[in-house]
Amino acid sequence: FFHVLLPDGTFGVDLFFVLSGFLITNKLLESVKNANYFRNFYIRRCLRIFPLYYVVLLIFYFGGIFMFSEQGSNTIFYYLYNKKIWFLTFTQNLLFINEGMPKMPYLTHLWSIAIETQFYFIWPFFILLIKNKIQWICVLIVSILALRFYFYWNTPSKEVYYFHTLTRVDSMLIGSLLSMFSKKNKMPKKFWLYFYSFMFLFI
Repeated sequence: FFHVLLPDGTFGVDLFFVLSGFLITNKLLESVKNANYFRNFYIRRCLRIFPLYYVVLLIFYFGGIFMFSEQGSNTIFYYLYNKKIWFLTFTQNLLFINEGMPKMPYLTHLWSIAIETQFYFIWPFFILLIKNKIQWICVLIVSILALRFYFYWNTPSKEVYYFHTLTRVDSMLIGSLLSMFSKKNKMPKKFWLYFYSFMFLFI
């Protein structure tokens, strides 16, 4: 979206977050009573995310030694190589908040997978432990929107409100909320997924 079709296609990331929240919450609600609830969820997430993600990092960091002609202390490769612990631990979005975006866009697109992974780590506990889920999700969405506006008006750069986990998970929470609504309705799940995603983008 951002590079080809729309002038502000970053909304495509929000759509991705909505879909992710919807699908993950669906799976968690269906398996919340299983004995291996946590183990099954985390194993599946790790198998889906870790192999490809770490292969990309492996190719970049080891292949970059041969691909980048300039590797001095002031180069982008040197910077990213020395910041690799952030990428290895899925916290690169916090790096971009603290130090800003790198001069070149290598690996910068991985900020969204960091937020996804952080959400996946916490969300199973919420689904299992919280009783009034819908009410609490609504409170969280409103609180996060308020926090985003606060950061927008009170920070000099966009990195804080754009890359911060607490200002981006509202999209995933909306997807989670829609998942819960869909389970209370007799319409097919795909209908509600497409309908609510369209309405979210429209709004």
